[in-house]
Amino acid sequence: MPLTGNVSPSGAATTERPRLLLLCNGTEQETTGRLCMALARNLERHFAVRLRLRSFPTGILRKIPALVAGLAPRIPDILWADAIIVHTTFSLSLIDIVLARILGKKVYSLVWDIYPESFRIHGNISNPVLIGIQGLIEHLGYRLSTKMFVPSEDYIRFLPGYAQKKATVMPLWTTDPVADVPAREVRDELRVVFAGQINVLRSLTDAFQCVLGAVSGPIEAHLFSRDPAPDDLLGLAEREGRLMVSHHGFVSAEELQPILRTMDFGLVALVGDYNLPAFPSKIMAYAAAGLPILYSGPQSNRALADAISASGIGLVLDSERKMSKVDLEIFLREYPEKRDRFLEASDRGWEVIADIH
Repeated sequence: MPLTGNVSPSGAATTERPRLLLLCNGTEQETTGRLCMALARNLERHFAVRLRLRSFPTGILRKIPALVAGLAPRIPDILWADAIIVHTTFSLSLIDIVLARILGKKVYSLVWDIYPESFRIHGNISNPVLIGIQGLIEHLGYRLSTKMFVPSEDYIRFLPGYAQKKATVMPLWTTDPVADVPAREVRDELRVVFAGQINVLRSLTDAFQCVLGAVSGPIEAHLFSRDPAPDDLLGLAEREGRLMVSHHGFVSAEELQPILRTMDFGLVALVGDYNLPAFPSKIMAYAAAGLPILYSGPQSNRALADAISASGIGLVLDSERKMSKVDLEIFLREYPEKRDRFLEASDRGWEVIADIH
């Protein structure tokens, strides 16, 4: 059976192959869901895999009934599996984790964000009691995990000491990368796209201020998000005549991919004082589309900046950096080959699960 819909058992499953249950808190139209679908396809080379895509309502209290109601259909899957794979936040998978360990199953955890510290910064949860409970749940998830996988070395030092011993780096992977990316030319008008959530962690105004300082020509900012364009970004566009902001709203992943290929750069933006590790999945989405990256944000977490700059898939911006047309021409000429090398290395990282299991 193909990996489509909510359940995707391996079409070639045999009793000889280890059985993995992958629980994903996202849908086919969300980045998380598409990452999990791609991971399931990769893992099928070594395992019998079942993928469960799950969607939850907004709000903490509204999620609880959905978690309880969804347990019964998952019990047969947990009984079937030799190991389950979950991802942070653990509060959405804690029941599954506990049940799996009671039944003697292994639990592999994908740690993509550090909670509850991340909640404190971007304000999803402000109640100190709820943050404390969230912290206890995350630590319980760490303790019950057989093995943990993080996108880069930066994450490990933010984990508790006992959890650091379980952590292994597994780089993020792409979903359906396009092949044979052509070399791009430098155009007079630079088209920069941002696709994703616009929240307090994404300082788009600071990022486009850096872009304005880096290049001398006109800039088109194309935003694809359910969230409205920030007022201060619109104000920056009014003050700077060479910046034009176009907000296109949300589009599906299928619609977005061909759009990305018409742009010049994809923007990855984080507020400058964000002191937690981060590896936004849109880095992989841009790379999959063959779109070079502009990164604006803290460079304290070196793995993120290095993945973009040192690998040659993008440029790291700062308020002092100037980019001449010659600089851009050299970068764009070398981009296709470096992008292919980056994806080749990243898209084999998931095999660490097979090695460990």
